[in-house]
Amino acid sequence: MAPPTLQARLTSEAVGTFVLCLTVFGNVVGGTSSTFVALSIASSLMIMIYALGEISGAHFNPAVSVAISLSKQQDWPTTVKYVGAQCSGGLVAALVSFFIFGGHSIKFSGLTGGSHAVEAIGLCELLYTMMLCFVVLNVACSKSTAGNQFFGLAIGYVIVAGGCAVGSVSGGHLNPAVSLAVFFGSVLSGNLGVAMGSAVAGVVGYFAFQLAGAYLACQLFKYLKPEDFGAAPGGETQKLVAEAVGTFFLVLTAGCSILNGTLTAALAIGSALMCMIYALGSLSGANFNPSVTLAILATGRGLTNAQLAGKYIVAQTTGAIVAGLAYSFIYGKAFGLAPAEGAWYSVGMAEVLFTFLLCFVVLAVATTKAPSKDMFGFAIGSCVTVGGFAAAATGGGCLNPAAAIGISVADKVFGGSHLLNGVGYALMEVAGALLAAGVFTQTHASEFKDSAPAMGGSQKKSVK
Repeated sequence: MAPPTLQARLTSEAVGTFVLCLTVFGNVVGGTSSTFVALSIASSLMIMIYALGEISGAHFNPAVSVAISLSKQQDWPTTVKYVGAQCSGGLVAALVSFFIFGGHSIKFSGLTGGSHAVEAIGLCELLYTMMLCFVVLNVACSKSTAGNQFFGLAIGYVIVAGGCAVGSVSGGHLNPAVSLAVFFGSVLSGNLGVAMGSAVAGVVGYFAFQLAGAYLACQLFKYLKPEDFGAAPGGETQKLVAEAVGTFFLVLTAGCSILNGTLTAALAIGSALMCMIYALGSLSGANFNPSVTLAILATGRGLTNAQLAGKYIVAQTTGAIVAGLAYSFIYGKAFGLAPAEGAWYSVGMAEVLFTFLLCFVVLAVATTKAPSKDMFGFAIGSCVTVGGFAAAATGGGCLNPAAAIGISVADKVFGGSHLLNGVGYALMEVAGALLAAGVFTQTHASEFKDSAPAMGGSQKKSVK
């Protein structure tokens, strides 16, 4: 078949962005419960990526197009045309939405008209646009993930993570075309939250933070995946940075979602884990959790060693602490871990059992001789969703010693008194990891008959 024409590609970008932005307006203007807004928008992006990815690459976002051109995977003249098509699709969506719903209840307040500081709004847009572009580059542009079928799921569900985590702060646009469409929709309905001059400046400010996120995503991608730029593959240092970065976005999403008070916090956290596993599994194995690293070590199959496992744990804990400080800065407060009504036996059992579940699933779907090909990230991320919802009543659902320490350190820095609780949670989670390793040796005895590949070998590249 002949490759798609430029006209077909631009039409694809316009249509995909139109559907995405129309979904934004339909949820926000239509009064959808905040519980489901991020899921609806993420699903819209995902389905259009699968529908149109083979035509245009399914960017649907000027920041994504810029990141791809910065990575030398699309020429700049084409990107300029893509951006024009994307913005046109977003503006048409705003106009159509105005006729569907009448007056818009959506309101654009820019960087200064909301209840949060400019720095917090900007940081939210920068970090989660960076996460979105970084996942795109890794799952849709990298040689290491070529031929996968999870790309649409991984990219779309970044919106679940970002929307639930920071939607109440910045709106969770993560896309200059969305910001422009929201501004235009607000102008149509006379519903700007600030004066026109301030609103225009606010749109430009959003663009700046989003494009800065795209730039940082590209630079991180170049550092972690030098083989995609004609250089030799990275080594141990890149793996450690990958572990820190993945844990950072996981804990950032957890902290922001909990402070935001969203009912879907566990879904957002599971989505963040899934997306980062798909993005970085081919590099570091995407453990992002000391319990997972310990479970892999404890099975004794040569997939890692004590020295490297120790380095992974340090990297993961560092990423979690930085994330704890970041979400506390965004929301101006922190929180601590504590059992519900002081019942340590309840939270202890919950943490052990659901950390066992997480680690056991990791071992079973990502470290076997015939691991899951495309669904490993979804399976592992869903364990956090399961544990987060099921153990919430006990005060549990953390399932990650690095997260427990990061959350507790941030709580202490912001005046809390639950620092030692983090250590208690971490110990329970370590127990869950060891239990998972023990059960795995019984259920998967055939995995121990032959020597396993060394670290960095054929371990599915989702957990090395």
